[in-house]
Amino acid sequence: METKIGNFFEEHVEKMVLLIVVLVCMWLLVTRVILSPNKVEYDGQKFGSGEIDIYISKQAEILDDKLNRKPEPKQAYESQFDAFVTKFNSAIGNIDTEVYLLQPILSSRDVASEGIYNIPEVGEVNDVEIEHIRAVAYVPLVEVDEEKPYSEEGSEPNDLDFVTVEAKFDVARLCDGFHEIFAGEDVKQEWRDPCLAIPVFAAVELQRREQLAEDTWSEWKAIPRTKIDPRKKLFEVIEEVSELPAGGMKVRLLQFDVPEVRMDLLQPEAYMIASAREEWFPPSLHREFAKKQREEAAQEKRDTREAEKAEREEEREKLREERVSRRTTRTTPTSSGSGGGSGYDAMMMDMMMGGGPSPSSTTRTQPRKSRSERTRTRGERRGRESDRERSSETRDSKQKEKDIYDEFDAILIDMDSDFAKMREPLVFWAYDDTVKPGKSYQYRIRLGVFNPIAGTDQFSEEDKSFEDKVVLWSKFSDTTESVTIPEKLYFFPLGVQEAVNAVNTV
Repeated sequence: METKIGNFFEEHVEKMVLLIVVLVCMWLLVTRVILSPNKVEYDGQKFGSGEIDIYISKQAEILDDKLNRKPEPKQAYESQFDAFVTKFNSAIGNIDTEVYLLQPILSSRDVASEGIYNIPEVGEVNDVEIEHIRAVAYVPLVEVDEEKPYSEEGSEPNDLDFVTVEAKFDVARLCDGFHEIFAGEDVKQEWRDPCLAIPVFAAVELQRREQLAEDTWSEWKAIPRTKIDPRKKLFEVIEEVSELPAGGMKVRLLQFDVPEVRMDLLQPEAYMIASAREEWFPPSLHREFAKKQREEAAQEKRDTREAEKAEREEEREKLREERVSRRTTRTTPTSSGSGGGSGYDAMMMDMMMGGGPSPSSTTRTQPRKSRSERTRTRGERRGRESDRERSSETRDSKQKEKDIYDEFDAILIDMDSDFAKMREPLVFWAYDDTVKPGKSYQYRIRLGVFNPIAGTDQFSEEDKSFEDKVVLWSKFSDTTESVTIPEKLYFFPLGVQEAVNAVNTV
């Protein structure tokens, strides 16, 4: 029996192995392919490897059908006003729905009747001055704008030449002229507009011309705002109404009628100078500052010479005292020779004989000692006088420096500055940081004020030509004196003298 069973397995072992292999393959096909656990999530659903292609194909057909069919008309709009009023009345029955809500206005022109006006005269720019500064300054490494203002962090010290042009303007007279034109007694009551009567500065234009040859100059060219001006894009001059950005004149007036903008436009910030010997001031004050700096430098040299002279005098005095001491020791008597008496005894003997003290014993060292004392006293007196002079000069220098800063503070405009009440002329300035070494330049400058009625038909017949003019310009200042930018000097070290801490250059 056992032999038969063994023979059966031996005869059918290949078929049994084949059957097991087929069953395993079928199990793998069903569990790993047909019922695969490896599904992909797409469009919020899970798909097997064979299902996702079918789903995407169906979605593509639906999308293609939507693109090819004719557009369906939208539902016509139905006014909801009646439904809103019904709900409004049911909530608060005592409210009058015919009441108009107040609307914000940008100018009194929105409520006042339009008048006819002349154009006010802007005036002249006077007392123009110019100053060139060459110094090590902080030059920005990136473009400066309102989001990235000028600072030491985004700058590096570098050589810089720039020119400052300063001028004065009678701003109180300008305010009076605008008030007279737009809100004065001669203007009709219904035309008076106090908002138009306040001038708003629009631009400071600096122009330059370059010397080409002797007595010949180039054409005048407008100079752009400096690299450190954060509002240089805002301050770009727009001359025509058609070139104004969105919002027109109303928005432009609102942008410029801000104290911070007005301060940056008329009195822009200067470069930060890294040198301790140099500082920026307007040209009218910078000359005083430069003079003070020269005086301080000269005083430092005098102090150094005085100190060296005092040291040499002290050394000579020490040598003189040592020499006198040696001579005194050498000439003091110690014995009287063969008589065996001391020098003191000899002197006493002379006195007893009525001859008085020996001149050699009383006058040998005294004159030298008195001269030494007189020399020392005279040196001390000179030292005290020199100290007093230096103290007086230091006080004067500090007072001059304080006066310069006080004068600078007096001409600065601030958040509360009222141009209509300014008794002194407005001091304003502009810079040119595009100058080149070895060139000579001349400058002129003018101020621009916004034309408040630009783009309207409110002009008198004689001023119709100003309808499209955004800016009303002052007259140009007088041409400045010529300023020459010196060539740069390059030093090359040839040798080092360590003993005196010096370098030979060429």
